[in-house]
Amino acid sequence: MRRPLIAVLVVALSAGAAGQASAELTIAPSGVRMMVPAGFRGGESVPAFAARTGRTYRFEVSYDVDGAALIGTGHVFVVEDAATGRRMAVRSKRFPPEPPGPYRESSDLTVPDAWEPGVYRLRWSVTARSRGVAPARATGTRSFLVVR
Repeated sequence: MRRPLIAVLVVALSAGAAGQASAELTIAPSGVRMMVPAGFRGGESVPAFAARTGRTYRFEVSYDVDGAALIGTGHVFVVEDAATGRRMAVRSKRFPPEPPGPYRESSDLTVPDAWEPGVYRLRWSVTARSRGVAPARATGTRSFLVVR
């Protein structure tokens, strides 16, 4: 009688541990956009296809995050000259834990007059974190033009 009880306990405990170990955070990116922020053209943000020096743009990354009841998120946006790889700007933010679901993180950037016309690249990284679970990370790039 004792052996079956021990076997049942071992199976129950290993299933509980496997359930905790299999829980993981996931990030599924769904879009990256460069926008002209609200206020510049009335009251709505609109997509931008090229950036003009001296103007402000909002870079947005949309994604779904899942895997825990509360998930803290954050991002790092790096803008670089695509031809030289030279880092031109860095923006980062962290947010307190919230429920899983769809998110959109953004940072504004005013393109300096000193930037030469050409192709620039946004390198983005989004991180999700929750207590007791390994963090998840998604990365990507988006190129854009800068004109005078």
